[in-house]
Amino acid sequence: MSGVSLTRQITAMHGEITIRRRELLEEVRRGRAKEAQAAYAIESLEAVVETLKWLQQNETKIRAACAPTNGDALSKARAQ
Repeated sequence: MSGVSLTRQITAMHGEITIRRRELLEEVRRGRAKEAQAAYAIESLEAVVETLKWLQQNETKIRAACAPTNGDALSKARAQ
């Protein structure tokens, strides 16, 4: 598991999307990329942010569901 918080990951992705959006708009302007390609790329990156936000909103539930329980050999093995 990453030591980087979800909040930090979300913030970093927002910054990357801003940079990438500028770069892609320039590529479209110069005729090196199509608008549909740029839109697809940005939409994909924005989906990553939405996934990270969902994980952040559900982090407590996810951690609880993944936590080892007494008597669960598989959970104990994963914890080691």
